Amino acid sequence: MQDVKAKPKSSIASRWNPTGNSNSNDAAAASSETRSSRRQGSWLSKKKAANTGKDSTGTADTTPFDSEAAASPRRSGKQLSWRKKKSDRDMASTPTSPMKKALSWRKKKEAADEVSALQLAQTEHELKVETNQGNTTSEEVKLQKTDGKRLSPRKSWKAATGKLSNMTGLKKAPVLDAAAKKDFGVGRVDKPDVAKSAQAKAMVQLREPQDVLLEAVQKRLQDSSKLPQAKTLVARIKAANGFPQRRRPSIRDNDIVSSMEKVIANDPSVTEIKIKADPRVAHLKRSQLLSFCDGLRTNLYLKKLVMTQAELDNEFLSSLSASLETNFTLEHIDLSNNAFTSDALVEFCQAMAENKSIRTVELKGQHSPVMGTAEEDVLDAISKNYTIQRLKLDFKNKQIKKEVAAIVDRNAAPGKSMGNMDATIMAFLEREATRAEEHFEHVRQEREIENITDDHDWEYLFELNELAKKYKHYDLGVASDDGDSNKPTNFASPSPKKNSVGAMNVKYTADNLFLTPEFISSFLVDDDEGRGLTFAFQAQVKLFKRFPIGDADRRKISEMFADALLDHPRSKELTHINVANSGCGDEWLIRLCERSLKDPRLLPKLSAINLETNYFTEAGIVALSKCMASKAAWKYLQSVKLENQRHLVSSRAEFALAKSMCVNRSIITMSLRVRNLWERDQINKFVVRNIDFLRQARMKNAVKLGTRVERSRNKIEEFFDKIAANDSSITEVDLVGDQLFTALPQEERLQAARSFANNTHVKTIRMCQLGLDDAFGVAMAKSIDANSCVEKINFESNKIASEGIPALVAALGRSKSIVEMQLRHQFKPMDSTAEDSLPALFNANVSCVKLGLDLRSLLAQSTIEKKLMANREIARKARLVDNAGKATTPPRLKTAGKMQSWFQQIAANDSSITEVDLVGDKLFLAMRQNDRLDAAASFATNTHIKSVKMTMLELDDAFAVALATSLTKNKSIEKLILEQNDIRGDGIKAICKALASNKTVVECQLRHQKKPMDTAAEETLAGLMGDNETVVKLGLVLRSSRATLEVESKLKKNRELQRKAKLAAK
Repeated sequence: MQDVKAKPKSSIASRWNPTGNSNSNDAAAASSETRSSRRQGSWLSKKKAANTGKDSTGTADTTPFDSEAAASPRRSGKQLSWRKKKSDRDMASTPTSPMKKALSWRKKKEAADEVSALQLAQTEHELKVETNQGNTTSEEVKLQKTDGKRLSPRKSWKAATGKLSNMTGLKKAPVLDAAAKKDFGVGRVDKPDVAKSAQAKAMVQLREPQDVLLEAVQKRLQDSSKLPQAKTLVARIKAANGFPQRRRPSIRDNDIVSSMEKVIANDPSVTEIKIKADPRVAHLKRSQLLSFCDGLRTNLYLKKLVMTQAELDNEFLSSLSASLETNFTLEHIDLSNNAFTSDALVEFCQAMAENKSIRTVELKGQHSPVMGTAEEDVLDAISKNYTIQRLKLDFKNKQIKKEVAAIVDRNAAPGKSMGNMDATIMAFLEREATRAEEHFEHVRQEREIENITDDHDWEYLFELNELAKKYKHYDLGVASDDGDSNKPTNFASPSPKKNSVGAMNVKYTADNLFLTPEFISSFLVDDDEGRGLTFAFQAQVKLFKRFPIGDADRRKISEMFADALLDHPRSKELTHINVANSGCGDEWLIRLCERSLKDPRLLPKLSAINLETNYFTEAGIVALSKCMASKAAWKYLQSVKLENQRHLVSSRAEFALAKSMCVNRSIITMSLRVRNLWERDQINKFVVRNIDFLRQARMKNAVKLGTRVERSRNKIEEFFDKIAANDSSITEVDLVGDQLFTALPQEERLQAARSFANNTHVKTIRMCQLGLDDAFGVAMAKSIDANSCVEKINFESNKIASEGIPALVAALGRSKSIVEMQLRHQFKPMDSTAEDSLPALFNANVSCVKLGLDLRSLLAQSTIEKKLMANREIARKARLVDNAGKATTPPRLKTAGKMQSWFQQIAANDSSITEVDLVGDKLFLAMRQNDRLDAAASFATNTHIKSVKMTMLELDDAFAVALATSLTKNKSIEKLILEQNDIRGDGIKAICKALASNKTVVECQLRHQKKPMDTAAEETLAGLMGDNETVVKLGLVLRSSRATLEVESKLKKNRELQRKAKLAAK
């Protein structure tokens, strides 16, 4: 029997046949082996594979069952025969043979590999114009955008056959001809260059959010006279850093994440999102979903949102509801078959009362329908909406369904006015500008309140701690975000005496004669343990049922009810007020808060207030927030419960609560389900901060009383104490991720920054990965102003942001000793306003030659780089002067003269030089700027040089402009390669403009510059080339698809002209 040669891996037979034989029974044997391995475990298949192949005589074994017997000699021949018979029966009963299945799988795998290669190649193609003569252009091959996604083999096969649907951003894959496959790398043996694609995609620069918003507003404004006012409002939003936080796209993002990020960035290419039963939604981060909902607040392009069967919860719908209050572009929403409950559905419908753009809403198939009394709230909210024309929502009450259908029919009637779009846009911008400025002020106040230095404040906080223990406020939670607002809560009030609450036989008349001290006293409850006095008016619904909302006497009765409570003889003893589920409204709360603000002596011992399940809206909650923010009124208030209000708590009310919590130090319990992400996080953060204040107060009081010995200072604290004492033995600080430093409290960190102020020995500071924040940056900036010894500072990989970095750069601008400062890789990027201010802050510095910053603003980056170059030139000149004051020439300038003389020969039209090939040449890099410009000018009159290749030489715009001037005069250069330099938009535009008058250059390569051009400059390149008919290859890295098509069209036309010219010459 002949030996069988090994077949290549791509062979289908070798894939299917584990023995490597060509016998016709191999398929059946393989099928039997597969089933056997499933029954007896994977170890059997591995053992069979190890024993498969040639036997001891060197011949191939044609019977797979013999090899199985060799692998397991304990099995009898009967067992083997039985398995063989069963395998034959299975093969006979199988409608599709295993070999056909293998062929089908192979086709799918090849199609999947082809689509994946096409996607990666297309990503590069969208970002890079690489035109070669004879290649297929994008006009001939219409590619659908896929954003560089990597699909599974199954989905790739469906995409190739046009069967993949219900996926965001995916379209049917094109059918490519041979030329297109060759152009895009499909079918090559080598693997696609994933790293290169990722690098190309990472080069894409995000547009500034203010430019995107202003462009969208300009498209929608009908009255152009309002554009200046709109620009002013957008500038206010930018100055206050009010745009949603964005992140740079990643090659690992799938299509869902990519689409959501584009919505946040206000990308005009995304007008609808469709996600149906996609399991990937379950793997998205909570922050990603909530950021997407928050981004809808300022998005002006998305019109349709479909996210069905995605198991979205109440938190998502609540955040979406908050954005719908301001969004005026979204028209269609389909969130059917998710995990919403009645509470979130009610909030959504109440938010629709404020929305004027939504036309259709699908919310059927949720975990629970709209239930109970909430149906009336939904009906009331929908009746205020005049744009909804289709609403699918589950109700328990059939009558409510009919009434909702009647409202929808009313809105569907023709003749409905859509309102003034210009007024809507201007109101939207004004609202966003005000909101951004309030947030900015809020952040400033937050930093001020965290610094406690007065001993009197610590005594006040310790008193709050004792009250919290006394009234058990620590047992309550914080702002809720779980979507369950109906769960019972225990109000932390003293245990009341039994049978002592309530006035049983009171006539609630409009003449308010019932509001007597005796009436108030009937609801006052003393604690059995003498811990406090409670006004227990919970579940007393008779009063406000008698005077419901809309009653003419409701305001008067509510205000007099509040006055009666405040004027009661025992009001100064009140520690708890409980009016939960009493039907109380804004009038009562506003009156209570206004009088308390005017006279802080009212309710001086108030510790907790329960306002759950009432009719409080924005006006009442804003009034409560003012009392919470006051330093005089209600100083000992520690618990506030606002859960389960009958009306939707507006975004303005939530922001007022967050703003008041910023300056409040007493509240350690805030019970409310907050819809807005930022407000919720802020409230929870400040509650935790206040609890930590109490902890610190306990520790300080224990040290003061002597019951606790103050801890000794650790090594890192002693180290900075030595720096503050100007210890001459410490000349360098090098801390990277030090756990002792990261465990320091905030005050010790600031003390560490202040320790450098009077030090005269430390020259290098390296403090990375320590969580340093803006407060540290500001403190360090003050130390830099007083220090004249530090030369190098490295604060990379920390949390210094929009306040710390400008403060450090401003101190650097005043410093005369620092030569290097590194501030890259911070946790959060700076806002645009802070970036734009850095060049002016740094402009006065003459000593720093290295400044590491992560900037998105190209203008700020280029300005700082120019200043650094000027500083390096000053430092170079200073080095040329020795101690005696005599000028000396460094050796490198003497060697650079060889390069200068060579370019002088080019300028003299030396016939021996026909090519310039400089790649990273050190002699050229050592040349001064003036000498470089002379080198560019040397090509003007030369008639012998055909090819110029100057790459990796740090050529800038000035060199490119000088070279462009030479190209207008030169008549010999045919090939120009200037890749991997620092030529920006001005230089590239100058060269393209010079090509319009040049008649000899046929190829020009300008790829891989350090920074890409802006989109506006890209779109002018094709026009700058003018009537050029010679250039057929132009290498550029472009982001604008329009510019790409224009340049390709121009090059294609030139190639056609060259082809016709060659035919005519023949």
